[in-house]
Amino acid sequence: MRPSFGSKSFVYSCLVMDFIYLYSLDFDGRK
Repeated sequence: MRPSFGSKSFVYSCLVMDFIYLYSLDFDGRK
């Protein structure tokens, strides 16, 4: 297992979660 690949996937998953969280907040605000 490569540490660089693990850290990259970890950061990517964190960014995706933040994007979904902010998108859901924006969607709720538009209602």
